[in-house]
Amino acid sequence: METADKEDPVRPDVYEIAVVPGDGIGPEVSNATVSVLSSALDDSVGVKFTDHEAGAECYLKTGTAFPEATLQACKAADAILRGDTATDTLVLTRYGIERIVRMAARIALKGDGAPEDGVKRVSIVDKANVLRSYAFFRTVADEVLAGYTDIEVEHVIVDAMTVHMIERPQHFDVVVCENLLGDILSDLGAAIIGGVGLAPSGETGDAHGMFQGSHGTAPGFAGKNAANPVACVLSGAMMLEWLGDRHADSKLTTAAGRVRSATEAVLAEGRWVTPDLGGNGTTADFAKAICTALEKIR
Repeated sequence: METADKEDPVRPDVYEIAVVPGDGIGPEVSNATVSVLSSALDDSVGVKFTDHEAGAECYLKTGTAFPEATLQACKAADAILRGDTATDTLVLTRYGIERIVRMAARIALKGDGAPEDGVKRVSIVDKANVLRSYAFFRTVADEVLAGYTDIEVEHVIVDAMTVHMIERPQHFDVVVCENLLGDILSDLGAAIIGGVGLAPSGETGDAHGMFQGSHGTAPGFAGKNAANPVACVLSGAMMLEWLGDRHADSKLTTAAGRVRSATEAVLAEGRWVTPDLGGNGTTADFAKAICTALEKIR
């Protein structure tokens, strides 16, 4: 079996987190997330959160959507927490495919397998029957996964995948696909579990990681203290876990688990959930409830 890539063993004295609140509800959910993560981390873990401008509002004020100062701060940071801003990228390279497929394999090996049968499974989703670029994606993915003998591999055409995700979501463990298809399917997956307000996401490269909720800027909710912070909070938990794995820091991975458990407890109670989940809670109330729940989880 192919082994996972070694992570950076150097642990910083203080983890520098670049926070890019962005537009719409971004500032509200990112502020809520920082409050939760700060509550989850004890005093022995040095983490510094620093806000940086980017997005449409920044463009209107400065003439640039992503200032050079923000770019440099993000490059220098240990991780990036993003409220919501948009980017436009669609490039397929062998190196990029190999990297994302290896990540999918590592996630599968660390997990408990598919809910349906416990099988550690990677589902390659593409449109290889029509487009050569997706056939290339499938070929490279198969080459990489051939080295992971403990993982079951399957191919699913994206059209069929939209049906399977609704009719038998419990069959799937880890799904890997090109960015455009992943963007579409992730929203469908979010709808299945209750909406994009609950779905976290992370984008990790060789040296940098950026984490944000799957939702958009939701301008209709901006400034109303009504946005669901869970997607961003759970993205923050993903960020702590990624940093903990990267730097062999168990305090961060433990804090990530506590954030998830506390969030699940508040969701299960239902008292502080926001209007999108049928409640009357505010963004601030929801975040405060998670912080309170954290005090009971050690």
